[in-house]
Amino acid sequence: MNPTRENLERAHSELAEAEQRLRRIETALERSLSPGIAERREKAERLLAEARNSEPDRWISALVEGGPRPSAVAQAEAALEKIVAEEENHNAQRRMLRAEAQRQHDVVDGARRRYKLEIVAWVAASPEAQALIAELASAEKRIAEILVTAQALPPGSLPIGHRVIPADTSKVDQTLARTWAAALASLEADPNAPLPGAPDG
Repeated sequence: MNPTRENLERAHSELAEAEQRLRRIETALERSLSPGIAERREKAERLLAEARNSEPDRWISALVEGGPRPSAVAQAEAALEKIVAEEENHNAQRRMLRAEAQRQHDVVDGARRRYKLEIVAWVAASPEAQALIAELASAEKRIAEILVTAQALPPGSLPIGHRVIPADTSKVDQTLARTWAAALASLEADPNAPLPGAPDG
């Protein structure tokens, strides 16, 4: 196996692992949503306020009638403290998950950049790209030969300027360019995707 292809596969595997971990973190963050805590805290605060408003009358009744001493305020305070502690713990966990998600986003971005660099390196070293470069070198040599020959001919013999690249690319056959674009798009998802004209295996 081409070592560069091995690097490409390794970089793709690292990217896939980083993306999978990010998905797990984001799933945990979604599961940690608990909209009921705010409502429970609001209810506990309301019950505490009601207990504090009614407790003086209960104390008077207890002192006059000899009944049990009221404990509604203490119970409401304890219930509220429990919910507040739960809410603080929940918020702390969500802060940790959000921080980890942000860190993992950075890991994924770095892995994606490395994979793209490996794609560039592998494509540049591929026989398919080298064949294109060889064709380009041959075409440039032939164009140079034609231009030199044109200079030796009487002026106006050949309608040739010094523009090598056509101004109107709509007249250029785009088939090969589209084939390469599709192959590179496939390579983004699959490190084993072939290039145009690549041999099997």
